Parts: sequence; structure tokens; C-alpha cells
Amino acid sequence: MTAGLGTSAALAIPPPPDSFDGETIRCQVAGSAATVLICRDAELTALDRQLRQAFRAALADPALQASGRAALLREQEQWVVAMDQCWRAGEQLRACVKASQSQRLRQLQAWPATRHPAPVQP
Repeated sequence: MTAGLGTSAALAIPPPPDSFDGETIRCQVAGSAATVLICRDAELTALDRQLRQAFRAALADPALQASGRAALLREQEQWVVAMDQCWRAGEQLRACVKASQSQRLRQLQAWPATRHPAPVQP
């Protein structure tokens, strides 16, 4: 399925600003090589769904202040921009995207523990 993406000139096109929907990627619009790959690859699409759920859970954290929500949104947007740079990996595009998704998923799943450490017991 990724054979059609190869190292064609399309991979050299940076992502359009509308490929990010505020949570993860948007498949309904033309996207970067990374977002097109995610939308066409069942495993990467499943990872994207998990990312969306983990992001929503982190965003819904009741202990998160407005400034923390804004920071989380910025962090997520920055991650999408960084992940979209996987087009530079050429033939390794899929491996780069999957690694980026997996790393971000781990970060989001650890969100409460990393952002709100448990109080120290006396």
C-alpha cells in the first residue's frame, strides 16, 4: 500500500496547515505525505484513533487549568507539525510516522502521571 508513496516529488511537499484538526490529523482534506499515509494505512489509522482518545482524555483531566489546556493544545499541534516532517525520511516514511505516533501515544497515556505527580506521603 505504501509503494505508491515512494520517494516521488509529492513527498517533498510540506503539510498544508489544514491537515491538523486540533487533535490529530484530518483525512477529509488533502494532506501531507504523512497524513495521506495514515489515512491509507489501517495500522496507522488505528494508532491515530488511539492518539485522539488519549489526547481527549488528557484534555478532559479535571485538574488541568486553562493554561495547561492551552499548553496541551500547543504541544499537540507541535507534535503534528513534527510528525509531518517524516516526509523527509523518504522510503522510511511509514517507520518514521509510526515511531512518532507511538511516542506521542505513550506521552499522552502518561499525561496524568507526568503532569500531576502524586502527593508525597508522610
